[in-house]
Amino acid sequence: METIYTIPLNEAFDEGTGCPFCRLTDKLKEDTLEYTLGAAMMEPSVRVEMNRLGFCRTHFAELAKRKNKLALALILETRFAELLTKGEGALSDGCFVCGKINNVEAHYLSNAANMFSKDPAFAAKAAKQEYFCLTHTKALLTYAKKELKRKQYDALRETIFSVESKYLAQLKVDARKFADSFDYRNSSEKPGDERFVFDKATQVM
Repeated sequence: METIYTIPLNEAFDEGTGCPFCRLTDKLKEDTLEYTLGAAMMEPSVRVEMNRLGFCRTHFAELAKRKNKLALALILETRFAELLTKGEGALSDGCFVCGKINNVEAHYLSNAANMFSKDPAFAAKAAKQEYFCLTHTKALLTYAKKELKRKQYDALRETIFSVESKYLAQLKVDARKFADSFDYRNSSEKPGDERFVFDKATQVM
């Protein structure tokens, strides 16, 4: 296990609400966007990487909303110079921000799987989570399957699906209740709160 990742993992799992990996990823995205328009500007090797990879539309739009417009203009200048010089050879399927986030997120998932198998306290925290989003559930189990022994993997899988089943079962009830509110026979009853139903469903996807 890599110690640098165990502290933020434990902190995220201590909170206990929502998906702990989503919380980690949200913070990671914020830190990466800040780094992109901050410290990264002063590192020539990083600027070369930015020029080579560019940015996906989503992350560029998020960078454009931030205050440091000068930094972004300078990044654009050298990125466009790269495109003009190298043509299609400079076209990339990557994104500087996505790459940084995905790299660290992979370490989080890998370390979480190993911590679950070796640290009973962490395993107990995992069992007490509100839910794991479906995207991170799949990713975590993929890493666990590659790195853990069968018995350890089965224990992790059982814990994750136990947490998930309780939460999804409640969402299923909420969805049914909301759907039933459209039945004319229930016209006298107060409709379900669609924000509550669909916001919760969106978060777990």
